[in-house]
Amino acid sequence: MRHLLAAEPPVPEKLATYQIMCRMPRYDTHTPSDLNAYCLHSNPARKRAVREFTDYMIDLIGLRPR
Repeated sequence: MRHLLAAEPPVPEKLATYQIMCRMPRYDTHTPSDLNAYCLHSNPARKRAVREFTDYMIDLIGLRPR
């Protein structure tokens, strides 16, 4: 899953990951600006943010009752 999300194009408006991250209560009000910059520059911080977000979502899904 990480590989798929990390392979998204570095255009915030087209990134499903970025759109979801901006709407999660996990982040403070400054984070979307930082995420936008990370996406535009496609730097290691973006990859780290996507990796951490993917792990967070997997953990969150794992909490769901089956």
